[in-house]
Amino acid sequence: MGCSPLEASGLPLFFPLDRAATGRTPPAASSGVAVRTAAGSLSRMQKEALVVTTAAAVTWRLASDEAPYLLGDDVAPPPLAFVRVGPVTDFAERLRQAAGVPAAEVTVLQDTRYTMKGSATQGALLPADPPPRPDLRDRFSHLRPQGDRGAVRRDAVTPKTEEETSSEGSSLAETQERKGLRAFRVIQDTGFRPGGAAAPVVTHAYLDTEEEDAFAQELVAVGGRTCFVHGRCRTELDVRVVA
Repeated sequence: MGCSPLEASGLPLFFPLDRAATGRTPPAASSGVAVRTAAGSLSRMQKEALVVTTAAAVTWRLASDEAPYLLGDDVAPPPLAFVRVGPVTDFAERLRQAAGVPAAEVTVLQDTRYTMKGSATQGALLPADPPPRPDLRDRFSHLRPQGDRGAVRRDAVTPKTEEETSSEGSSLAETQERKGLRAFRVIQDTGFRPGGAAAPVVTHAYLDTEEEDAFAQELVAVGGRTCFVHGRCRTELDVRVVA
């Protein structure tokens, strides 16, 4: 069996790029930080993305994968890891600024479970994740850069939970069959400001399929309902801090 697309590329999983060379610009932001993410599929579960924000002068290339039980190759973090990294690091920085201490003295560990509720066939499948629980105890002292690429070493596969039951073809199913969809690309704009509501999530999806328009429209509709970014941005964030 050959190696996966991410492994075959020979590229690090994450690296900065000159923004002018990529031709990517962030959306306009009236306040706070605006982010534009352009992502595409490399294989069944591997994705790569280019991310630009109004808060940085470079474009970042990111990659994601899934665990073997989701038919992934487990060579990059899962997509939901990125959903949590942004809020938890920003939360840690806000705490640091409020306390007036060096960054090394603030550590936040946030545990979040992701589940679904409802029926996909009835068009009522929605995220059902409980409030995140940050923990301020230091558990990151063991982390070391991997080689000269600055990536964190892989620790363990993202675990399944006891609620892991779903229909065939969902992201939680042991056996998946995605008929008619050869590849897809997504451009998503998000906006955030401290202490305020997140801007509406604007997503453009581009599907490579031979199916009828109704098939593509249903995929986009289900994706919009089950996307955890959409769900989080339309839900008030209830943070519980344990010292």
